[in-house]
Amino acid sequence: MALDGYATIKMPLVLVGLGLTFCLWLSSIPSARAQESVYIFAAASTIGAVNEATSIFIKQKKVMVVPVFASSGALARQLFAGAPGHLFLSANKKWMAWAQSQGTIIKETRRVLLRNRLVVAMHKGRNLNSLEFKKDNFISIVGNGRLAIGDPSHAPIGIYARAALRWMGVWKQLGPQALRLADAAQARSLVEYGEATFGILYESDVVTSSRLKVAKLFPAIAHMPITYEIALTRAGAGHPLALKLLNWLTGTEAALVFAKHGFRVD
Repeated sequence: MALDGYATIKMPLVLVGLGLTFCLWLSSIPSARAQESVYIFAAASTIGAVNEATSIFIKQKKVMVVPVFASSGALARQLFAGAPGHLFLSANKKWMAWAQSQGTIIKETRRVLLRNRLVVAMHKGRNLNSLEFKKDNFISIVGNGRLAIGDPSHAPIGIYARAALRWMGVWKQLGPQALRLADAAQARSLVEYGEATFGILYESDVVTSSRLKVAKLFPAIAHMPITYEIALTRAGAGHPLALKLLNWLTGTEAALVFAKHGFRVD
């Protein structure tokens, strides 16, 4: 199905990050406490980092945490529709602000958690002599292959990618052939497995991938700052474990995990 004239790949929007670690710890938690699960709705670009961070929290607190991953826009809409999330981690301010305007999150708990940078990524097996942010050069190189981006209608990675391509003046030329993915994780996968020649991804996507390398780092002026914000949802406001998880994720121990996964922590 085409979306606004652009190529679109249809994939599932939500991935539930309930892994073996969570199942093992659930079996050791008394049933009454197992009912106190905390659901964190997190941007897909944070899958590896959030899974590792929450697994540490689970081991320390002996509670159940269930991460749910998708694009920030999809998650914000799901929370507004009544999905059982206690924390919302958004990859940009736009969707957090929208969630706040809808009364989905608690304004007083909203805070900046992470920062990131935008890159053109490609598979490590590919050779590239020169890629410049000049219209003719960029179109001639990137335009000869498939370009993976997030869907700008709801995925922050796509919003940043569109802004960067407009900054270069190549959106009209490259936009129609770009592959619009549901979220950053799916865009990354297409490049990792050679289904796309290039991808506009987060720097953290490349840092944690054994298959990818950076072809070019976009300058800060090419797009709005990439800022991740976290907040308690309305459901999370009355959940003591949700507040504990929020405080832990904004602490020193979690910061080390996020830094290892390529995020910038203030």
